[in-house]
Amino acid sequence: MLTAVELSAAKQLAILLAEDSDEDAFLFRHALEASRLKARLTRVCDGNEAMHYLQAKPPFSDRSEHPFPDMIVTDLKMPKADGFDLLRWLKNNRTCGVIPTIVLSASFLEADVVKAYELGANAFLTKPSGVKELADLLLLTYMFWSHCQRPPPPAGFKCS
Repeated sequence: MLTAVELSAAKQLAILLAEDSDEDAFLFRHALEASRLKARLTRVCDGNEAMHYLQAKPPFSDRSEHPFPDMIVTDLKMPKADGFDLLRWLKNNRTCGVIPTIVLSASFLEADVVKAYELGANAFLTKPSGVKELADLLLLTYMFWSHCQRPPPPAGFKCS
C-alpha cells in the first residue's frame, strides 16, 4: 500500500468515466474515494456523451466546470455509442487520441480485448466485484498515469 506522502505526491487527475450502469458508476466513485486519491471524476453515460464532453459541446461547454480529462475510463457495452465506438472516435481524432484510455469491462471475451487494443486502448481491465479490489486497481492505475508525461490539452480544450 502507498504511504500518505506517495499519495500526496501524485498529481491530481481529471478522469472521464463513460459508464451506463448507475451501480458500476457508484462502485467506481466509492472505490476512488476508498483509495484516498484526489481525482476529479466526471461521469457520462455512453460514448456519445463522452465525445460531446471532449468536444466541449453543451452541456459540457464550460471547461472550468468540465475540465479536459487526463484519463478516460470506459465500459464497452453501453447504449447509443459503446466503448468501441468511443475508442474508434478517439483513434481517428488526433487531438483526443492521445488521452490515456482504459477499458474497464465485465467482459472476459478475448475478441473484446483484442478489438479494444486494436482500436487504441492503453489498457483493458476486468471489473472486479468488490470495492476493495477496485480501489486497489484504481490506485495502481492512477499512480502509474499520474507519473507519466502527457501532451498538453488541445488549444481551446476541445477536440474536433
